[in-house]
Amino acid sequence: MSQIKRGMKLLFAIIAIALFTGQAVHANDPPEITSFNVQHLVGDSWWLHGTVDDEFLEAVRVHFSGVVQTAISIDADGSFSIVATVTSSGIVDVVAYDDILQASATESDYISVE
Repeated sequence: MSQIKRGMKLLFAIIAIALFTGQAVHANDPPEITSFNVQHLVGDSWWLHGTVDDEFLEAVRVHFSGVVQTAISIDADGSFSIVATVTSSGIVDVVAYDDILQASATESDYISVE
């Protein structure tokens, strides 16, 4: 059976269940970064933390780019936190991706190293 036929059957099954139970069916929306903060700790250490909202938080990963380049999983409550070593000033961007690679809007902050 083709992927399209399987997908259509799944879609019809979801709609039928929703109509039968009277419950709303929610699409799998992209994750949303609801907060993003950068705080200087000491020396070259910076704390990057925030929260993400999504229907399936267990599958969300947060990707950093710019002066910090890494990816981390989020906690069960949607929070994320990392301490990073930053040696040059610049922008750090963060994007959250869900299990089907839908991306949140990019959030950014500027790190000023003196």
